[in-house]
Amino acid sequence: MRDKIVLSADRRIMLTVLSMSLGWVFIYLDRVLIFPLLPVIGEEFGLSDTYRGLIASSYFFFYVLMQTPTGIIGDKYGLSNVVFVMYLIVGLSLIGIGVLSYSYLLLLLFAALHGFGAGAYYPASYGITINVVPVDKRGVASAVVTTGMALGLAIGLSISGPLALMFGSWRDPFLVVAFPTIISAVLIYFVTKNVPGTGSTANKISLDVFRNKDLIILSLAAFCSLYGYWVLISWAPTYFVEQKGYDLSGAGQLTAIVALASIPGALFWGPISDKLGRKYLSLGLLIGAGISIGSISMASSTTQVSIALGLYGLLSALAWNPVLVAWAGDLAVVRGDGSGAAMGLLNAFAVGSSFIGPALTGLISDVTGSLESGFYMGSVSLFIGAFLVMFVHDTKNATRERK
Repeated sequence: MRDKIVLSADRRIMLTVLSMSLGWVFIYLDRVLIFPLLPVIGEEFGLSDTYRGLIASSYFFFYVLMQTPTGIIGDKYGLSNVVFVMYLIVGLSLIGIGVLSYSYLLLLLFAALHGFGAGAYYPASYGITINVVPVDKRGVASAVVTTGMALGLAIGLSISGPLALMFGSWRDPFLVVAFPTIISAVLIYFVTKNVPGTGSTANKISLDVFRNKDLIILSLAAFCSLYGYWVLISWAPTYFVEQKGYDLSGAGQLTAIVALASIPGALFWGPISDKLGRKYLSLGLLIGAGISIGSISMASSTTQVSIALGLYGLLSALAWNPVLVAWAGDLAVVRGDGSGAAMGLLNAFAVGSSFIGPALTGLISDVTGSLESGFYMGSVSLFIGAFLVMFVHDTKNATRERK
């Protein structure tokens, strides 16, 4: 009987982790669908690079705004309940983009609504993961969840251009993905609603997480990492079309190399961090990512660009994310902070860079006449992130003591 109970618990953990990964597939697929289409959207509405960048920034502004509140509310009223409601909003916003966005302002409105709904998923998905996965398996579990991000990113970038060309409209791809997104919300809810630690509690809403100095410094480092990442993801397709001569489909598929390479990166670095510790591994990944993102604009052939993008993917923010989440989870558990609140704080800082980066890079492009300077700024931000992680306590010893 005892073996049966243990097996049941293992299966429950596996199913929960896989459902969290599925949720990220559609959050990322939906999110990046618009980036390869920015040249077409800009042409239709007569937009400068600054205004094209604001489309992504409007999404990320509300995405960031909802991170910490939904994490704190989820700890109180149930992470599963919060993610279900907010995920439905994501699906409805996609329908809005596909049906109603015939003006630039309406496009901004529905992009913002999409970010508002998606803002609950990071604190919920990783909060649930931290609650149900043993401490010595957090790195590998977070890696599996993160592969959903990478897969969604790769699919979204790859299908966006071909779907738009097939339907003859940049709006129709959003309708295609809206309904599976809504179905995913229902599936995730039924998988996670009875998982321990995800339902409502009698605990008071606590703001103690804001006094976790290590977590705040780590969150600032995550800001630096995500800045470079979203500058590349949001602008690389446009850069490849307008400055390297690729077509719409080829540019998106080339950028998808980053996502594909990040899958083995995440699956490798997460488990390694469980064994060797988080700090110095993070330092190496951030420095390597900074070097590789800076080399992309210097590549002169498709082969060189592909190698640079692949190397960046192996070391990128997505590849580092399992280590980052496990580290933040360790820091939260040691202090007794709520997992949802900790994940919300972490991602609020991290993705804060994402509504600054795309718009700022568009402005830099308008001023300098090239997107390359924006990529170099992304490289510098990663070096700053590497410097910051040196001031965060490693949780290697604490993790081993809690096994």
